[in-house]
Amino acid sequence: MGGAVYRVYLPLLVRAYGGEAASSKLSQTMPADVEAEGDWGSGDISPGETYAHTFTAGGDYPYYWEHSGFSGQVVVEPAVSDFALRLSPSTQAATAGELVTYTVRVTTTLGDSLPVALTISGLPAGASAELDPTTVVPTSTAVLTVTSILDTPAGDYTLVVTGTDGSQVRTATATLSILPHPDFGLGVEPTAAQVAQGEAVSYTVQVTAVHGFEEPVVLDVGGLPPAATAEWAASPLLPTASTVLTVSAAVDTPPGNYTLLITGTGDGLIRTASASVMVSGIPPDLMIEAMQVTPEIPIEGQQAQVSITVRNLGLSAAGAFQADWYLDPATDPGPGDAGTLSWQVDSLGPGKAAILTESFTFPEVGEFPAWAQADTLDQVAESNEDNNIMGPEMLTVSGEPEEVCGQITADTTWHSGMIYAVTCDVAVNAGVKLIVEPGAVVRFDSGTGLNVYGTVVGQGTGTQFISFVANSPSPLPGYWDGIDVFAGGRAAIEHAIVSHAGSTSGSTTRITTAATSTGAAEAVASATARRGTVSFRRPGGWGPMASGTRPGRGAGGAGGSAPPRPSSLIQYARASVGVASAMSHRTPGPGV
Repeated sequence: MGGAVYRVYLPLLVRAYGGEAASSKLSQTMPADVEAEGDWGSGDISPGETYAHTFTAGGDYPYYWEHSGFSGQVVVEPAVSDFALRLSPSTQAATAGELVTYTVRVTTTLGDSLPVALTISGLPAGASAELDPTTVVPTSTAVLTVTSILDTPAGDYTLVVTGTDGSQVRTATATLSILPHPDFGLGVEPTAAQVAQGEAVSYTVQVTAVHGFEEPVVLDVGGLPPAATAEWAASPLLPTASTVLTVSAAVDTPPGNYTLLITGTGDGLIRTASASVMVSGIPPDLMIEAMQVTPEIPIEGQQAQVSITVRNLGLSAAGAFQADWYLDPATDPGPGDAGTLSWQVDSLGPGKAAILTESFTFPEVGEFPAWAQADTLDQVAESNEDNNIMGPEMLTVSGEPEEVCGQITADTTWHSGMIYAVTCDVAVNAGVKLIVEPGAVVRFDSGTGLNVYGTVVGQGTGTQFISFVANSPSPLPGYWDGIDVFAGGRAAIEHAIVSHAGSTSGSTTRITTAATSTGAAEAVASATARRGTVSFRRPGGWGPMASGTRPGRGAGGAGGSAPPRPSSLIQYARASVGVASAMSHRTPGPGV
């Protein structure tokens, strides 16, 4: 207006308004002072009518509106295309991990339909989108698919679809609301624990439902120490719930700190929690397993061998330590007390034993307490410090052996603490009594024995045994003959150690009785057998076997059967002529 230049698209459309029939014209005819180009005009345009003119070429076209005397210029540019975008629906909601689709409509609004390339922006974190197709020719549609992941954050997001045909760019928007996906949380208590080799430790694992999670969760654990095992009290779990994880270390699991990775898997979700376990080695544990003197009853002034056995009960090696043996100490030995004999041990592996031996000459005759101690100087950190000492054990030291051989014709006593070496068969004559005191030791040369026609009384005690043994450091079964009780004889032996006598074909220790037409022999024994068994034999009569009762006179004896009376170590059984009945003992009982 007012002579302004207007830029319009073809064609030009003029509409007359008003109530009068006007002779208004739009034409190129201009007043003389207006420069005109071309030749076009509308003629009169009545109210409500229109006039259209199509410009066939671009250029600058002046015009004149006769009704109002208004003039101007129409600038005509070459025709171009245009299009519009629309995204539907305008709003959608989806749970994280789900997908949604939108329709993209491309519509031509001007000119020719040119291909429109489509792109998408504004996606939520972790989401992806696909346009099918990515290029459309209007009027047409494409499908937009948006896929979220389980971890896509909840919220409202504005999706923007952009279209371009090379000259025009148009956009359309829609809203995508992401809702939280049902989820679960994983927790563990304690987060750090300690366990010793060969032991177990427990953790509580909690699975918590989030946003209404209702699927089972399978549990697993990784990062276990070598040779260790894991056990779940329950798996899978339906949240919210808890279970117990037990981790067991093997005895050979290397000590150290390990990180456990606990994993829960459910409905496509994987959640983890971690905890640590410290595996500690089991300390060594030293103890005195045995102490021994060889010979069992050493002789005053003669060299004997003293040995102690130290064992490591722990599951790790013990370093250097000292061990000691004590003979008749003034007070009970304890840590730091030097012994009569001492040994230095460089190391001792788990479960291993060390036998420590030393020669020793006992200076005097008598009964002496002996002790032994491991780790005397407390050099080793042990799991148990209360089992390092053994004792007291009573040790008998004898004087020089007294040789005996032949007949005993008068009452005789073999004294406590003495060693009697039987160099040939010894016979206790009828009417003669041989008393063997507690603690006396009788050693028999090969093939020798004790023949009883009178009485032998050997009444040992629970702390001082009487020993009837072989006079050899390494005897075989049947080394010496045995104790034979003949008709009219009697032997009452209590709390005795009898070994290596009897048959040379076996390990039977033999004590026999014999019967005659004029009388019966009686033998009563309460003995602990070593390396063999104790037996009594009476031809055609009764002999003792095992423990239980004492007999009266049997079929081979004079007098009838008497009611049995208690005997802690002897029970009697009938034996055929010449057949030995066996009796085996470990612990002596009270006397007969």
